[in-house]
Amino acid sequence: MQRNHDQAYAVIRSLRHDELERFFHRSLRNMMQVIVGELDDGLTLRPDDREFVIDHYTLAVLGHLLHWLATDMRDNPYLLIERLEFILHGSVRESLERFASRA
Repeated sequence: MQRNHDQAYAVIRSLRHDELERFFHRSLRNMMQVIVGELDDGLTLRPDDREFVIDHYTLAVLGHLLHWLATDMRDNPYLLIERLEFILHGSVRESLERFASRA
């Protein structure tokens, strides 16, 4: 997106904020469902707890993405991804384990 800054913002500006947010949310949620599916192996969670974990981490990443776009993509996206990966590493599984322990 940074390499095609003008084209990316032309598309972004053509959408209402809620349309843009829904588009990214849907894509990120699909990704998070796969991640949670890989990490919840052997755990028994209530379906609504599993969905909450998916939604929580989806919204966290979505918030960073929307902030990055709102600040004109000024931060290095590779550093942002590295930081997100660092902070999420282990925490998704840990969240799933916490919910499983109370199920």
